Amino acid sequence: MCVKKVERYAKKYAKEYAKERVEENRIKTLTQNVKVLMKNTSFTMEQAFDSLEISETDRTIISEQLEV
Repeated sequence: MCVKKVERYAKKYAKEYAKERVEENRIKTLTQNVKVLMKNTSFTMEQAFDSLEISETDRTIISEQLEV
């Protein structure tokens, strides 16, 4: 009985961990795309966001990362 609970927990944890990594990589890729577009086209950050059709939520996250 206890082993099954541990297995369920491990599977749930693995799925959550994988989702987090996918999301981190998605944001990292979008951030890189914005940087390259700004560099190669002299776009402002907002113009790059618009061109890439980035959501408002992602814009906030990416803006914070680009300010670092």
